[in-house]
Amino acid sequence: TMHGRLAAHLQGSGRVYSFAFSGAPLSQYLAWANYAREKFKPEAFIFNVVGNDFDESLYRYKSAEGFHYFRQTDDGLDLTLVEFRVSWLGRAVRSSALLQYLVNNLNAHVTVPALIRKLFGVIGIAEADDKHDATEFVGNTSAFANNERITDSLKALDAFLAALPEVTGVDNEKVLLVVDGVRQRIYGRISKEQAEKSYFGIMRKALIDTAKNKGYHVIDLDEVFSIEYAKAQRKFEFENDFHWSGYGHNTVYKAILNSSWLGNLQP
Repeated sequence: TMHGRLAAHLQGSGRVYSFAFSGAPLSQYLAWANYAREKFKPEAFIFNVVGNDFDESLYRYKSAEGFHYFRQTDDGLDLTLVEFRVSWLGRAVRSSALLQYLVNNLNAHVTVPALIRKLFGVIGIAEADDKHDATEFVGNTSAFANNERITDSLKALDAFLAALPEVTGVDNEKVLLVVDGVRQRIYGRISKEQAEKSYFGIMRKALIDTAKNKGYHVIDLDEVFSIEYAKAQRKFEFENDFHWSGYGHNTVYKAILNSSWLGNLQP
């Protein structure tokens, strides 16, 4: 992982803590940052931002248990926790070390269905066409960008950036936002125009422009991944999982290592 590599690089001069969970949006990042500030008093923060982080920060679009979301009130958007309640299946998993390992370490609840889909594809039940998927979903979220979704997402984005100084307790220049690239465009599966007009394309630009105007450091992985893919022709995610692979994480790590943000932090 990029944070593991960064920890090794800073060994002896600094320490790296990582907070992550699949499906966590920008709103949850604020809760983790606030906890990290109180518990560890870090000198700097890195936030990884991907396609489904924007609208899924709002309770009206997603309300999974155990996450914090922005809820609309008369005073604006308030950060609210949706309490976690363990289901019977969750209790069964927690009662078995083997099941916990299969789910938490091997991601079996994702990989097993993926293998089943691939098996059905082999015996004649066609999977969805790649080009169709690439058009419908960009950045691992729906490419459809209507005005309501964009307006709501921009509110969540503004609320996230506005809350960062308080929850981190550091100056804006010590916060780095790493923004995922439109990998389908990089791989040639969709056009530049399709990427820019997609929901993620619009939100990426809004985040990068607004964050830079507020004095935050930004690494745009669309540029980083494009350069690397042109050289190596190698994808940055797993075959059956859109999360970065070790190769993807290493590419991000090298971008952070070469950034002015990291250089400014080191004595």
